[in-house]
Amino acid sequence: MILFAGLTWIGCSEDEEIPIPATPVNVQAEIGLDHVQLRWEMPEPSSRKQTFQIYRLIESENELQPIATIDQSHYKDFSAVPDTSYFYQVSTVEETSDGEKTEGEKSSPIRIDFFLPKLSVEPAKLDFGQSASQAKFRLGNQGRAILHWTAFEVVDWLTLDLTKGTIEPNQSQVVTATVQRNLSPDRYQANLNVRVTGAGSITIPIFLEVVAEPKLWISSSQIQFGYTETGKDLMLKNSGTGTLEWALISPENWLVIEPATGRLETGTTTVRLAVDRRTLNPGQANTTLTLSTGTGEVVPISVSVNTAISILGLSATTIDFGIDNQRLTVTLSNVGQAKLSWKVSRPPHWMRVIPSSGTLMPEQSTAVRLTVDRSLLAAGQHQLQVEFTGDSNSQQLEIAVQRQGKIFGLVQDGRTSQPLAQAEIYLRPYQTESSPDGKFVLPFDQEGDYTLDITARQYIGRSADLKTEFGQAKITVDLSPIPQLSTRIVAGKHLSHPIRVAFAGQSAYISNEIQDPRVTVVDPRGAASSIRIDPQENDPDGEHPVGIAVAGNKIYLALSDIDKIAVVEANSGRETHRFTVGDYPVECVASTNGRWLYVSLQRENRIAVVDLTIPARVSRIIVGSQPGRLLIRENILYVCNYGDGTVSAIDLGRRKEILRIRVGQQPTSLSIAPRGRYLYVINSPSNDLSLIDLRTHREVARTRVSTSPIDVSVASESSGRELAYVGDRNGTIQIFEIIGYQAKPELVPQVRLETGSSIQQLQFNPEQQRLIVLGKRQIAIFTYDR
Repeated sequence: MILFAGLTWIGCSEDEEIPIPATPVNVQAEIGLDHVQLRWEMPEPSSRKQTFQIYRLIESENELQPIATIDQSHYKDFSAVPDTSYFYQVSTVEETSDGEKTEGEKSSPIRIDFFLPKLSVEPAKLDFGQSASQAKFRLGNQGRAILHWTAFEVVDWLTLDLTKGTIEPNQSQVVTATVQRNLSPDRYQANLNVRVTGAGSITIPIFLEVVAEPKLWISSSQIQFGYTETGKDLMLKNSGTGTLEWALISPENWLVIEPATGRLETGTTTVRLAVDRRTLNPGQANTTLTLSTGTGEVVPISVSVNTAISILGLSATTIDFGIDNQRLTVTLSNVGQAKLSWKVSRPPHWMRVIPSSGTLMPEQSTAVRLTVDRSLLAAGQHQLQVEFTGDSNSQQLEIAVQRQGKIFGLVQDGRTSQPLAQAEIYLRPYQTESSPDGKFVLPFDQEGDYTLDITARQYIGRSADLKTEFGQAKITVDLSPIPQLSTRIVAGKHLSHPIRVAFAGQSAYISNEIQDPRVTVVDPRGAASSIRIDPQENDPDGEHPVGIAVAGNKIYLALSDIDKIAVVEANSGRETHRFTVGDYPVECVASTNGRWLYVSLQRENRIAVVDLTIPARVSRIIVGSQPGRLLIRENILYVCNYGDGTVSAIDLGRRKEILRIRVGQQPTSLSIAPRGRYLYVINSPSNDLSLIDLRTHREVARTRVSTSPIDVSVASESSGRELAYVGDRNGTIQIFEIIGYQAKPELVPQVRLETGSSIQQLQFNPEQQRLIVLGKRQIAIFTYDR
């Protein structure tokens, strides 16, 4: 380290006779190995004799002391003590001719920290012994100056990961030494010299001992004898140093080893292994030899010996019978050298294997026939595994069999039970037609639950559910014929403006509105007659009959405009009585026993209860707004409340509304099939049909049916199928089928009929099996006659 100090020039007064010597400049100090080196310069030459006075101040003593007088411009201070800080100053002393000495100003003090690095080594020596290949030593700097070190590798069997470095004061550095052990057995020694720049060096002794280390190498640890081989060679080698002693032991007397022991210096030796098959059974014999060495190493060597055996072979590992193959054949062969005895595992009850066992000589084969009986299988894909077992091995045969099931069905007329030919039956991806006797056969691929779609000309198509079992199913499908228009009665002598219909016996009774006092009667043949009712009120607008009901021999007409009920004898056509029932009666219905008549009073929001034995109103029941159409089912009266979009349910025993069910907008009509499960309600403005579950009295479905529906009537088929006839104001009738009986059933349109006139009401009569449609100034009668 070199430090510089600047010097201050000091002038002299003009009065002095002797000039003051110049002050030294550019004073420099640097640290040597064991001293401090000072150097300086004079600003100008002098003709007088000059010497230099050296001063030193120890920082801790704070006292400047002269230490030397010299006549050169450099000085080495060997008295400096390491790890001490000093201040140096230099002055010039000139001597005149008469011997008088004059000392000039001292130079500016220069500081020098006489700090030296101090190397330490731990451990002081490295001994690798007989096995170690690496060792570490730590170089430390215990001094107060930075230590620069260099190591010199003196032998070629020693390498260092670091050969030089720099260590800060009070720090250390780890060096890894590695030796090569592939040397001749001996004791080795070397000195590792670590030199510190400016601070000497240190020597680390290195010791290494290489001992003899034999290593075993073998040509193979697995030896396989073929069917004919009698001997094999095993090569042993000492790949290390020294002498290798070895011994090879066999636990079996059918395997001979020559030689069984030995010593190896260098090179290889051959050990002969010989097999005596006379004591071995056919097949494969296995044993393990033990090779041990004098160093304690133990190496297992596996030996396998094959003798003549039979080997079972199959011509195929998989066969597929598909959907129609009944018999397939595989070839079984003996590809070994000994006689083969074989058998097959027990197949399932629906399969036969012929032959199921046998013997084969070497290179001989036989055909094995497999036959399946699909009648014992469920429909679908079947997978199984048959095992052919021989003396020494077995073979697996994977077998696939497909049974396509069959649905045997009959399509017939649901009313006449006559078979239907050319009906189309669909079960994707299959379809077929019924034969002239109505029968059909339809395939299916897998056991399960299926839905068939069946259609036929002039019949209402339907879906039918079935469950297959053991590859087959049987089903009879009843199709309902599409009703045909058989009679049309137009306005005339017996008909004007039909509005409502009621059934009694074999006849239909129709009320005519708009000042018409007639009741039209239609017999089972479709012939029309009428009962004339003479007006008893002097009302210029007429009596406006709407609702009609028949009980026994009596016809009851709701005369809306005069708030009365007219009673007419059906046989004589004579009106026998009329009485006031309430404000604006529009609809009426008679109880099953003919004792009671229930009348909707549209302006009172009530239902009038009439005792027909009097006859007179005996009570009223509060319902929703603007009650209209009525229907009785099992002592429950259902009422369409046109004004508030609800249906009232009335317990007739208690004469009390027990439920009010929300439906669509302005319900106008309702219907229940005989033994039906649902109440159907037409909502005219919202153009939809509500489906109410009669068990819970909750709306479970609502389906859009047309643009202006007006009425609904439901028929129940003998199969339990419910068909809803929905009439539209434009004269169209749509037939809907209810699909499913789940929580949310679905109404599916099937057929559309045209009546040719705006519809007022339609009603299906289950006793007469005909659909009567009241149109504008006409009656259309649809029947199922073919």
